[in-house]
Amino acid sequence: MTISYQDNGNAQMNWTPMETKYHGVSIALSINQGNLFNLDTIWPQDSSQYIFSNLEKEIPYKFSAMSFYEKGISSMVSDSLFIPKSPSSLMVDLVKNGINLNWQDESSGETFTIIERKVENNDWFKYDSVPVNITSFTDTSVINDQTYTYRIYAVTKKTWSAMVYSDTISYRKNGIPNSLLNDCNIKIYPNPATNFIHINASASCFELNKIQIKLSDLYGRTVHKGSLKEVIKISQYPEGVYWLQLFYEEALINQKKVVIIR
Repeated sequence: MTISYQDNGNAQMNWTPMETKYHGVSIALSINQGNLFNLDTIWPQDSSQYIFSNLEKEIPYKFSAMSFYEKGISSMVSDSLFIPKSPSSLMVDLVKNGINLNWQDESSGETFTIIERKVENNDWFKYDSVPVNITSFTDTSVINDQTYTYRIYAVTKKTWSAMVYSDTISYRKNGIPNSLLNDCNIKIYPNPATNFIHINASASCFELNKIQIKLSDLYGRTVHKGSLKEVIKISQYPEGVYWLQLFYEEALINQKKVVIIR
């Protein structure tokens, strides 16, 4: 017997009947390691598959099919499935040797996280994977003046088809002046902050007027956009962790976690 997960939130149970002289098949389900309860009954001519619909993520399911006679159950086959919740808050950052990805792990039962990548308008392909509870990855095979898009999803060892996708992020590493990477000495303070965030850069930093900032919460919602030379008023935002990103002509050059406290 096998269970396969489908992208529409359903799971299909398939089995091979081992007997011919039985009345029907009883379908049973266990949730969160609880007791099995009868869900449905089907008859021999239809008794080789069953669809479970509207399954929820982060819940251990056990599925069973039991053939029965007039006097009771003859045999039972079982299989299980756990659907991991999607990672969230996928962020990218330019580092010395490539592009760094960071995200939040939202699942308690995934086996590992798959990283897929697309270069320019080419097809998606499976690029790499990281073990359970790892929430970062550095892509070192990047080329200047290319657009890279990433997507990640959690999977279980039980089945590769139990996939959930995160948001996609595009990044262009396109001729950013070296002074932005080496000489700007950008400082963000205070951190944690209560009312204001200050951003300073050295006088030798190239083309400061082309650097823009964006403040976002961990759900990816932008709460502030502006220029590098300003003081950001944050007293109106709820306390929590935010991402402060710096862009040069729409290319991400740096980002920092900022904690707002009250």
